[in-house]
Amino acid sequence: MSVNTVDPINLKDGNLYKANLPGADLKNLNLDGANLQGANLQRAYLTNTSLKKAILTQANLQNCYLNKANFEQAKLREVNLQNSYLNQANLDKAILDNSNLRGAYLTDAHLRGTSLRKVDLRDACLLGTDLTTTNLREAIYNQNTKFPSDFNPVDSKMNQVEDITVRQLLPYLNNLYQLGCQYLGKTLATKYWETSCPDSEWFNQFSLQNKKDFIFLGDLDQPINLSQYHHTQEWQNNFIKACSGIVKSFPTLVNSLSNSR
Repeated sequence: MSVNTVDPINLKDGNLYKANLPGADLKNLNLDGANLQGANLQRAYLTNTSLKKAILTQANLQNCYLNKANFEQAKLREVNLQNSYLNQANLDKAILDNSNLRGAYLTDAHLRGTSLRKVDLRDACLLGTDLTTTNLREAIYNQNTKFPSDFNPVDSKMNQVEDITVRQLLPYLNNLYQLGCQYLGKTLATKYWETSCPDSEWFNQFSLQNKKDFIFLGDLDQPINLSQYHHTQEWQNNFIKACSGIVKSFPTLVNSLSNSR
């Protein structure tokens, strides 16, 4: 299988903003400080490549070969690293908040002082890593995630989340909305529900029928991804906060609703 080969000259601090380089051969290069924001690097080869302090925000690195790559202090927020190979990679002090690392291989990776807040680590392998100083708050994992034997994800404020579909999510959203209607009235509850919704195209597929029940116009059985999961949490929290301004006990009422599911 042939791949694109990029001339290694002058790539340090280079501008590769939104570059389209799927399958590119970038092994052993110096990309320190390079701007790769929004770049498409699916299936690219970056083994042993140095990317210290590089900017890769919102880049697509799905199925990439990144073994022994150096990402020290790099910015990798909202990056798609699903099913990528990061074995023995150096991610010390890198920022990967809100990134998708589902199914990624991070065996023996260096994660000292790394920020992995709200990342998706379902099905990922982190064997051999030292997570003592890694920030994993609100990161999600599942029963297939492989951690070092001495690591407890609960102590690191991680959340265990199995795959959930919109079909499973809808009853709770409808019950939460109906609870608002019961205590605030339909007009005010509907206003708060609509203004609480995050700015995301995915939510345009939700439709309120006769101010009664929500329906979803997309695939009900498609598992929601990390971004959709966090946006849904944001929607719920915004709505609860708005309703609490009128009914102080609303969070307690919601807790009772959650416990009854």
